[in-house]
Amino acid sequence: MPISTKNGLYALQDVPDRGKGLIATTNIPKGTRILSEKPLMVIPARKPVSYFSISQQLEALSEEQRDAFLSMKNVHPSVGDKIIGIFRTNFLCLTKSGDLAIFQEACRINHDCESNTFHYWNDNIKRHTQSQKRDRVIEKILHFAKLERSSQSVSPDEALSYLRSQVCLYNELGLEDYDFARVHGHAASLFIKHGDLARGRLFAQMAASMFETLLGNDSIEVIHYACLARNPASDPQYGFSMMWHTSVGDVPHGLTSDDFEDWLWKTKEPEGLERPMSPLYQGWFSGFADLPHRDDIYAGGSVKIPHSCFLGEIVAVDFCHRLEFEIRDIYDETIPLRFYTNGEGAELPPEEYSRGDTIAVLDASRYEFEDGVSGIRHEEPWMVKVFPLCLDEVLALNDQVHEFSFRQQNNTRKCHGCGRTSAEASMKRCDKCLLFWYCNSECQDVGRNTITKTHEDYCKFLQDPDLRALFLIKWKDVQNHIHFPLKVIDAS
Repeated sequence: MPISTKNGLYALQDVPDRGKGLIATTNIPKGTRILSEKPLMVIPARKPVSYFSISQQLEALSEEQRDAFLSMKNVHPSVGDKIIGIFRTNFLCLTKSGDLAIFQEACRINHDCESNTFHYWNDNIKRHTQSQKRDRVIEKILHFAKLERSSQSVSPDEALSYLRSQVCLYNELGLEDYDFARVHGHAASLFIKHGDLARGRLFAQMAASMFETLLGNDSIEVIHYACLARNPASDPQYGFSMMWHTSVGDVPHGLTSDDFEDWLWKTKEPEGLERPMSPLYQGWFSGFADLPHRDDIYAGGSVKIPHSCFLGEIVAVDFCHRLEFEIRDIYDETIPLRFYTNGEGAELPPEEYSRGDTIAVLDASRYEFEDGVSGIRHEEPWMVKVFPLCLDEVLALNDQVHEFSFRQQNNTRKCHGCGRTSAEASMKRCDKCLLFWYCNSECQDVGRNTITKTHEDYCKFLQDPDLRALFLIKWKDVQNHIHFPLKVIDAS
């Protein structure tokens, strides 16, 4: 039979498989202090939980308090004495001091994995306080969270619907707490796992921003999701499947907020969604299919083979006999790149490359290895460089550079913020990357911080003169020998 407590908010009653517990008897609003009580006994930090220390304090209690302690659950029956087992089963840690304590009521609260109350040792009043952390509607969120945690047994679409349901409920409550940020982080991981770098990057950005507000910019969560936003393909789960494949730059423009939300959560295809035309990079960089065969180069003849820049994303690394990368090119073809340099690839230190980075190979050629596999045989260390960005990011940056960095007719430039064309003399160039131009500081803020441009994220990478040159050199027009470091040129 339930035993009512003094404040009427909860009662002590039997809980199946858990002994007696405090159960809410009414809807308790968030923020309500449920209880405030002094400890029955305390074991100081770094002191052993011994029979003597417990029994001494037990004797000092009233009969009612002793009975309350002795009726608590004991999940350590193998412990030599019952009171030690009870203490170890039920103690709460006084967070600040590290002391261990037993409370007559607080130790009866049976939490699930998603605790709905917040407990805190108040050093000012020397009492343990317990406050309601969530309203009853949160139970719906927990329901979808449990479904999402079991998402290995459901389809990616179902797992995504569980995440969206949680976000909708959080929005209904106006809650933007740790769990709200966590859901966005899980969405980022889900999209990246199935090849959707565009949505994965956006959700990683949102998660990083939310965690920064909650925890500060030096927290582990912020650092993790900020890195993921910069290079979503670096996630170890990336490419588990490619059923949702998108590139980082495949974010639609000109949608209403509702249509963008529908696109973001894949609920429906927005009407009038513009499909990108043939990518600029396919006329600028080379894929494996564009490369000449090695035998054709060494056969000689009067036909001069133009210079080229092959780009590929590192999807696997092997260093058994020599360094070997498995790389994905601009046409999504996967081929091996094997190092036949004097050091068999040791010239490239391990800290300078990782899975998800983009490798540029100058004047590469196709080669048939002895095992019958076609790939790239790399022999000259100065003809290759790795950039800490995924291939989709490099290609998206290339498109932006060609749209916003080259001089237009009559010495005009296109503003990277508002998109308007103005006289170069009236505009201001980014003094760090030297590539993008702006009408004023307001336009510069837009170019730095909007989801589709995010110059703030990439400016530090564009300060690498080799990356800038990668976008500015017209490879087929180059007459002289080329190698890394590339000759720095200005956008024109």
